[in-house]
Amino acid sequence: SQLAGVWPKDNKESAVALSLVCSAEDLRTTLYEMFFTEGEEKKKATEVATEAAQEFFEKWEKFLGDNEFLLGKSITGADYAVYNVAS
Repeated sequence: SQLAGVWPKDNKESAVALSLVCSAEDLRTTLYEMFFTEGEEKKKATEVATEAAQEFFEKWEKFLGDNEFLLGKSITGADYAVYNVAS
């Protein structure tokens, strides 16, 4: 993201963007657990993944607010990370 010019230059915004990327990876891990389990474990993993997805999407939606992108008016690597896990 830094090489492509879509990573915040401001330290505070960079930290927030990194936090958003990490949250996307947390959800991805939960989804992988759901996809790669079987039997009774799959049922529980599906419930956990569904709850996690709802929680993350609610937080991202609140974070987005009325902005066009997660950190305001410009797209960042955080937007790409969240989009990637959501698609």
